[in-house]
Amino acid sequence: MLQDIEGIEDDTEMERKLKKISEYRKFCQLDKIPSHDTISKFKRRLSHKSLKRIYEAMDGTLEESGVFDEDELCGDGTKIPLPENVDIATWGATSNKDIFLGMWMMTMNSTKTELVRDFNIGTAKIGQIVLMKYLIYNTSITGMEKLGKRVYLDGIFDEHEIRRYIFRNWNKIAMIPYNPRNSKVRSAKDLSDDNWRLVFTSGIRNEEEFKKDCRPRTGVERENGRLKEWTLIGKLYEKAKRAFRITGRYIVNQMIISLISTQVRALSHRIHELMQPVVVQSTLNNF
Repeated sequence: MLQDIEGIEDDTEMERKLKKISEYRKFCQLDKIPSHDTISKFKRRLSHKSLKRIYEAMDGTLEESGVFDEDELCGDGTKIPLPENVDIATWGATSNKDIFLGMWMMTMNSTKTELVRDFNIGTAKIGQIVLMKYLIYNTSITGMEKLGKRVYLDGIFDEHEIRRYIFRNWNKIAMIPYNPRNSKVRSAKDLSDDNWRLVFTSGIRNEEEFKKDCRPRTGVERENGRLKEWTLIGKLYEKAKRAFRITGRYIVNQMIISLISTQVRALSHRIHELMQPVVVQSTLNNF
């Protein structure tokens, strides 16, 4: 996590900095400085399921602290390009039909804080729609009943199953623009009165107003951009390209660790806002 927060890509460099900077050792609570080999082995042995449980616990802590009060959700996918030497990398395409080698990271974000609240990582060939469906059907987000009534998604997710699930199981409105793929109807305003979309998203035919109402969805795009710019997620391609051997587990683990680091920053900010020493100490001890 310290590597991600400080942007330290190389484990050898991490070892050097731990030896040199006492604040780093204090942050990691280290009595003995591990070698770069030990750091690398530790990261390789981590289970992505274990990291996901940590992520879910952190999200629950943030939710309980009130960070997501009066919030809504927005979701999207971001491509993670990878070089050919990564065993988990596959070929896939974006909604604009741009071909790439790598993975997809699907996220469901807070519209208020733009933090990622849940995610699903999969190979590029699986595709965004399948991965987003899995994320929606198996979400770990707690306090769903406390959130607002709208869920914002990109037009690529204009699917009957997705709209219906969000409406019936989440008790929310799927704010998804009309996508005319495989249809003779080219515009939402021309949808017939019996079109299935109107059952779940009644205002979709008023395109101008609907577009304005969907503005909160841009939060997920901004956060995904920040993840690539400010965390090691954006450096995975070059890291993998330089590495003699790098596994899919390492790639996925690093992505989850980067997501956890954003949660740590958010929790730190929230604790600072509350300024309650007893709560602060209790939260840090539990973490």
